[in-house]
Amino acid sequence: MIRSLGIHGYRCFDRFEMGDLGRVNLLVGTNNSGKTSVLEALSFLRWVQAPRFLWAGMLRRGEMLPIETGDAAPGQELDVRHLFRGRELAFGRRFDVTVNGAPGFACGIGRVAESADPAQPLFPAERASQVRGPLVLALEGAGATDRLGIPLTGRGGLADAVLFSRAMLLDGAAPPASLNFLSPESLPSQVVNSLWGAIALTPEEAFVVDAMRLLDPEIERLAVLNPIGYGDGRTRAGVLVKRRGSDQRVPLGSMGDGMWRMLSLAMALATARGGTLLVDEIDTGLHYTVMADMWRLLTETAERLDVQVFATTHSFDCVHSLASVCRDVPGAAGRVSIQRIEPERGTAIAFSEREIVIAARQNIEVR
Repeated sequence: MIRSLGIHGYRCFDRFEMGDLGRVNLLVGTNNSGKTSVLEALSFLRWVQAPRFLWAGMLRRGEMLPIETGDAAPGQELDVRHLFRGRELAFGRRFDVTVNGAPGFACGIGRVAESADPAQPLFPAERASQVRGPLVLALEGAGATDRLGIPLTGRGGLADAVLFSRAMLLDGAAPPASLNFLSPESLPSQVVNSLWGAIALTPEEAFVVDAMRLLDPEIERLAVLNPIGYGDGRTRAGVLVKRRGSDQRVPLGSMGDGMWRMLSLAMALATARGGTLLVDEIDTGLHYTVMADMWRLLTETAERLDVQVFATTHSFDCVHSLASVCRDVPGAAGRVSIQRIEPERGTAIAFSEREIVIAARQNIEVR
């Protein structure tokens, strides 16, 4: 369980810490305060998937260099300067993530000597004056052997092909606990189909259907078909439901954004057993009348599956609904926290269950 998190030099953060974390943690703050950046920093702690999470975050933000046209075939390059506070690409730039007071992940602009193993990057502090090799994006996990160097292009970009060829070096590593990251766009059908393979015919299949019944009590069954032949896998095709009193198969995509959001949230939680679930803008597409039931189901299931949840919101209704869980659920003490992020403070403002209930009762603004 993550009880405290430290971030140094990542995006908008100089030095930032969160403490008193619980089973379920809601991150609040103004626009551009760094809530999504905190979720990204948490995702890097899963060493085996760190390169892919780096890629997904930068792609989602549109942080790409312009495509060059010329003799060489054009390719996509990620602009890694945006990972570092100050957006400067230079030898020695670095950010670090600590968990429970111990090193968890580091990323920097380093070099690799020509004779060195390309999988062993050297950070500037390590014999920097002796290293004359090309610039690399150097990644370090918590383990002594968790090191990877990904060469940068002449423009300082990170090419997709090179990123994933180096990420393949980690495929043989022992996988850590599960970690799922749910963006505001929710899951495409291709990912839903992949996750469904781990859920079908298990107790979690009933949990997913129960979650969807929070929005439509008439749903009886859910079927997930292979997205091949149902679009390009990025659509909402291939997911069907049966409603009580009808034999018709209804495409879930026709039932609104909230239903797809609830499906994505439930599937991401159900497949994160023993690990971590990160949810950006958890209330996306959900009406305030279902928020309390959503929080109650999420909190109970996270406890049952031993999943730690970190979510963000801008919604006052979302905060109020979480307060009802803190008030009504026996044994909630120590399980829930709200963390208000203000980068200039350096430390998140933590609210306990008791403080969350008082704030909601007295309409005190905590966002």
